[in-house]
Amino acid sequence: MKHRVVANATWDIPVGKNRKWGSGMPGWANTLFGGWTASTIVQARSGLNLTPYFYGFTSTSPWNTAKALDGLGNCFSGCWRPNVTGDPNTPQTREQWFNQKAYTLPGDGQFGNAKKGSLTGPGTWVVNFSIYKDIIAKDKFRLQVTALLDNAFNHPQFFPGYNDTFTDMNDYLGNGIDDNGVTAVLGGDTINNAEGFSTGRVFRIGIRATF
Repeated sequence: MKHRVVANATWDIPVGKNRKWGSGMPGWANTLFGGWTASTIVQARSGLNLTPYFYGFTSTSPWNTAKALDGLGNCFSGCWRPNVTGDPNTPQTREQWFNQKAYTLPGDGQFGNAKKGSLTGPGTWVVNFSIYKDIIAKDKFRLQVTALLDNAFNHPQFFPGYNDTFTDMNDYLGNGIDDNGVTAVLGGDTINNAEGFSTGRVFRIGIRATF
């Protein structure tokens, strides 16, 4: 990916004992509302540079190794690049991220002119929140309760990888189907998330003891 931004912040909420407001509140109120700390981490990233491909147009010669000639990786059946006849990086919506009609089959005996990494994948962002406090603090012993929200805004984490079926053009170039449920529609098992971020909102509660 070309751009990646990570930011984090921590804020001691100024309510409770020894804090700006509510320092004189009753003990039960301080237990419930005082002494909390909030933190967040935000990450945004641009999309990967992907390469469209199609496959299956290989020789029946017994000496044909059927290995990809364009560095696509693990496409064992033989992957090839299509020709580019327009701008593929449109409309970039959830329903159709790239324009499949911008690609055509190369002529017989010719290689496609689509450049490696010429298709920009979807970027994404994610926000995680947490709130925590020490409910017991005595000498070196600390008992902390924590509530966490992974992907707090439930933002979809679309992240097609290199040589992913997201850029598989075979159905369109071979059969004329421009919506095969993989390249045109973002979703399903073909789209992974990046770096372990939650694909959907997750709420967790935890207790941590240090001594």
